[in-house]
Amino acid sequence: MSITKQRYNRFRAQRIKPLCFDNKLWSSPYRCGPFLIYQVGDLKCVSNHKINFHVQRSYDIIYTVSGKGNMRIDSKMFVLSEGDLFVVLPGQQHEGCADVIDPFRIYFICLDIDEKASDQNWIDILHSLRHMERPVVKDRYGIANVFMNLFNELINKEAYYETSIRNFIEQLLIFLYRNVSASKKGRDRCREKHLEESMFLVHPLVYEVLNYIDTHFLKIKNLSELSDIFGYNYSYLSNLFSKEMGYSITHFYNKKRFQKALELLSEKRYTITEIAHILNYESVHAFSMAFKKEFGLSPTQYIHEENNIKKTKKILNNYLKNNKILNNYLKNNKDKNNKLNL
Repeated sequence: MSITKQRYNRFRAQRIKPLCFDNKLWSSPYRCGPFLIYQVGDLKCVSNHKINFHVQRSYDIIYTVSGKGNMRIDSKMFVLSEGDLFVVLPGQQHEGCADVIDPFRIYFICLDIDEKASDQNWIDILHSLRHMERPVVKDRYGIANVFMNLFNELINKEAYYETSIRNFIEQLLIFLYRNVSASKKGRDRCREKHLEESMFLVHPLVYEVLNYIDTHFLKIKNLSELSDIFGYNYSYLSNLFSKEMGYSITHFYNKKRFQKALELLSEKRYTITEIAHILNYESVHAFSMAFKKEFGLSPTQYIHEENNIKKTKKILNNYLKNNKILNNYLKNNKDKNNKLNL
């Protein structure tokens, strides 16, 4: 298989929908005592399924039920397998990919805490996660059962379910803390680090730039606009961003645009010229050149390849359907002949 074809197949896999129980509550989080739940679910991934690049808004606790896959936080990649717990913190950049042969199934919950309404214990537990040596630990306490009980309460909503949900969240956080503390490095760092350090793992200004681009990239005509928005010289912003993140503002901005380009091309609602305009490229030629450099295919070739794959699937399905009819016909005639011979 050519490199071009491999690139195409990798990005095409992003659009295959996995089996997923998923409550998304970003605009209005579900409050349970001091806890704010933004998202919770059970995601059974297909081969090479992508978890799109995004800036994490809350604490994301992920448990690998089965299979394998990769998770990236900022510039570091981590391999997950069955029984692994993975923690993503607010402000971190996050993306992932399921294994091609043995794609993972994950339970996850995205939550935060209202510190004014919480006991200090829960605040300390969440803050201690910022001092983990690595974001991956092995589960030793059966946290999968806690997730399943939580899902059942959210789905069935029987008597006193809100109290039960809160209990399971508290149990989940306790088990997570124990798993982290079970590692000597994790335990030492949790004890030694002060729990009231800044929540930002990167410079606060860099986090603001990340969040702004993540949510407004379609409105940005030129990255120099960031200078007016944040009140700093663009050269200063660019150097600080590169120093903190390990890559440039331009790289992050273009990555967001390429992801949107794939989405718009797949929808087939807009022409390539219109998509270039939506993504604020100077011309359709500039968009096509940038797209080809990133994916190895021009936008036109990308659409053509996608159409060919759909046609191939249709032909294959018709063949299998006709082949089934033929096999049934031959089988029926064989049975009739056997009866005549008797």
